[in-house]
Amino acid sequence: MTAYITSSIDHSVIGVTVLNWYTNNGLTQIIRCDSNGIFNDTSGLAANCRITSTPTILRSTASSIKIKKDVEDLWDSQADLVLQLRPVKYFSKKVENVDIRIKHYGFIAEEVALIDPRLVDWRFTRVLEDQWGNNGELIYEELENPEPEGVDYCKIPILLTNIVKRQKNKIKSLQEKIATAEILVEQLERAVQ
Repeated sequence: MTAYITSSIDHSVIGVTVLNWYTNNGLTQIIRCDSNGIFNDTSGLAANCRITSTPTILRSTASSIKIKKDVEDLWDSQADLVLQLRPVKYFSKKVENVDIRIKHYGFIAEEVALIDPRLVDWRFTRVLEDQWGNNGELIYEELENPEPEGVDYCKIPILLTNIVKRQKNKIKSLQEKIATAEILVEQLERAVQ
């Protein structure tokens, strides 16, 4: 697969410069950028804007039920996978404009991919170095094996919400048991007196 990034004038709107990203040998437009912003009408991973690791900037309406089908509740076992993640702190190897005395928090994409591949941004292509298309555009080649490159942090709160709701129910149940036990203790104390 080869992807092309082109810049052109959109003749439907006078004077608007448009950035289009095509794939499938230039036949399929996957991203359009114009004066209205950057948009793809697929199911995005964040409510408003997202920069993927490829890098791609996406604006989406992914929370609307209008673009979803086969909606079902998340299984508890799926949410519990997040508890297997290993939080780390680290220094970035890329230190331009970054305070190198401060460690960042995060996860390791390769480790996260082994636990749940849906929590990872995958790299499917790489730039062919020193090779350019006829119009000076970058040329990409498809990777034989996709590589985990980034963590999709915006999905983790969804899993945590499931866990927090279950913990809230357990806490409520324990509070009710404690209240019942306290009443029984008071009744026993009165009976002993």
